[in-house]
Amino acid sequence: MEQAIINDYNDPEDIKKSKKWEKTKRGNITTQIKTRSKVQGKESVRPTVINSALISEYFKEYNKENRIFDKDKTPLWDFTHLALSYKNIIDIDNLKGMEKLRKLQIDNNIIYKIQNLDHLVNLEWLDLSFNQIEKIEGLNSLTKLTDLSLYNNHIVEVGGLGKLLELNVLSLGQNRIKSYENVISYLREIPNKLEVLTLEGNPCIKKDLKEEYQLYAYAYLDKLQYLDYQIIKQEIRNTALEKHREDIDERDNQKEADKNVVATPSLMSKEDRQQLIEAHILIANNIFKHNLAEDEIMQKFTVLPNYQDIMQQIEDEVREKIEEFIKDALKSHQEKTEKIAYWTEILKEGETKAELKSIDLINGFKAKHKKEYGGMNWDQSTNKQLFGYREWMNINLDELEDKLMLVEMKLVESLGLANAEFSKDVDNINNEMATKITKFTDNVQDLSNQFQTDLKDHAFKLNEEVTKDDDNPTYQDISDDTELLQLIYDRDALAQYFEQCKENQDNKISEKNNIMRSDINNDWKNVKQKLTDDQHDRNRNIILEIINFKKDKKKEVEELLETYLEG
Repeated sequence: MEQAIINDYNDPEDIKKSKKWEKTKRGNITTQIKTRSKVQGKESVRPTVINSALISEYFKEYNKENRIFDKDKTPLWDFTHLALSYKNIIDIDNLKGMEKLRKLQIDNNIIYKIQNLDHLVNLEWLDLSFNQIEKIEGLNSLTKLTDLSLYNNHIVEVGGLGKLLELNVLSLGQNRIKSYENVISYLREIPNKLEVLTLEGNPCIKKDLKEEYQLYAYAYLDKLQYLDYQIIKQEIRNTALEKHREDIDERDNQKEADKNVVATPSLMSKEDRQQLIEAHILIANNIFKHNLAEDEIMQKFTVLPNYQDIMQQIEDEVREKIEEFIKDALKSHQEKTEKIAYWTEILKEGETKAELKSIDLINGFKAKHKKEYGGMNWDQSTNKQLFGYREWMNINLDELEDKLMLVEMKLVESLGLANAEFSKDVDNINNEMATKITKFTDNVQDLSNQFQTDLKDHAFKLNEEVTKDDDNPTYQDISDDTELLQLIYDRDALAQYFEQCKENQDNKISEKNNIMRSDINNDWKNVKQKLTDDQHDRNRNIILEIINFKKDKKKEVEELLETYLEG
């Protein structure tokens, strides 16, 4: 049986336009260099390309100073680091054989196109800053790349980063980007590990809208830790999330709807959805359909007759497991929420009691001081009486300070003990949640495997139909469906597809298990850290107030004595 052949086809007109653009671009760059040299009164330089002479020069100079290589004549193919800055390089080329490179620095050149890097699959760090690049391209094979700098280029729109799954640091500052919303939305949609982003210096980052831009980035890029060299504080991120919550939810809903080509997700009220988000179990809803929709290989099998029927039978069982899990998980989440609220109230009560006790102590001191102060005949007091007043004040202020500090230390101690017990209770709830999540995902995995087994049996029966000599096949329309015929004709290929599907589905379920457990633990970690930080901040402030109160009172005494002491 002949199989359809899909030929790659490039429009001759597009090729012609591309060549014309490259010729114009190179001409403009050459003219720029000549003009700059003339203005600066320097000898004219010529654009160059990466070659063995440049690489050898770098090796000698860098190794002379740093000795990063083990021997003087390390072969080019053993290099792991290459820096060719300020060399007037116009083309990236001649790096074949240098597949061990992990760090490539070709900044401050006149490169206008990212090309010829496909084979450098071990690159982790790439610096293309201060060049003339207009488009992000040619990076799809660099899947280990963690750090990419395209700072100060001519980029207008951002794309071409969808395959960089490990990308952690991205610098796009000082380009010509017109919409930060498009950049941030794009980065949110593609898989990556982005924690550091630089966008400042682009036309879209206007001074009067800087705060709006920052909140947008904080809300949409939830893994981001640094934006434009500034650390992102959790309280500001919370503000950003609150501001953009509805828009984010709406986009996520639309994204999920678009992904689910096999079935429309069940409708959910805004309140119910918010509950699942807060409990960090939203991805459990429709997990089975979502996993199928995310698997490109599984999508091939949607053309099988009876696919929907087989899928629906399993989906009904999965839906029961989902509803049971969500009900149980929300109950645990509510229990944890109530414990946190109760503990917050206990903290406030403890602090209030301590503050009332401190106020009583201060009022007691003020009453004693009023009596002591009123018993003094200030205009006729001797130096001895004045010094006696100072001594009385010092003794009583020291005593007051000790009592106030003791109140605070007892509060810290009692809250610390209670906090440990409280944390233990919440940790137990989280551990129970982790167990429930694992049990749920195991159930989904078993049902997913059952679905694939049923689908595989169905596909193999179809294979038998098309490969046997029979004038009356069960499915009369198979021979008329080219796509279906190509899929089921090769039994070995079918088996490989299903094997890959099982691996994909197992990985997706495991990934969602990890996400739910991680999100729940991180949420609790953030809550606990905030409670602890608030306690510490309050404790530091109270102690500082006590110290300053004593210091101010002693200063008042000295100023008073200066007025009445005899010369």
